[in-house]
Amino acid sequence: MIQDPKQQGMALLATVVVVLLILVAVGLSMISLGIFEGFMAESQRASDEAYTAARSGVKDAMMRVARDKNYSSTGYYLPADPSDCTLNGATACAYIVVEKDAPSAGKDRVTATGTLSNSTRKLEVILNVNATNGKITIDSQNEL
Repeated sequence: MIQDPKQQGMALLATVVVVLLILVAVGLSMISLGIFEGFMAESQRASDEAYTAARSGVKDAMMRVARDKNYSSTGYYLPADPSDCTLNGATACAYIVVEKDAPSAGKDRVTATGTLSNSTRKLEVILNVNATNGKITIDSQNEL
């Protein structure tokens, strides 16, 4: 049975429209997945840098305790100027607290909170400080 060329053209047009709609849907889903993956990667990077800032804070506190075995602090920032930490959230910063003889005598608790953008990572390290020679060993390290 031979069809009218106008009917064949309409059928072809409908098929092309359906195929184009499918291609647009697939393309939009790929774009949205790419954007989502980009956000996830950025969030992971910020979290990793916040963790690195916290580790740097712990190491800085250990150096201070090594220089002065009686060192304690109610809190300080790395970098030293806290306004550097809030500059568009672009700089990884750490806030460090060193508690002398906590949780027990001869042990110091170091708490370091690293931040970058909206990511925050917090580490707690218990240092065993020898009273005679000042040797420092790490008793425990936990991420809070």
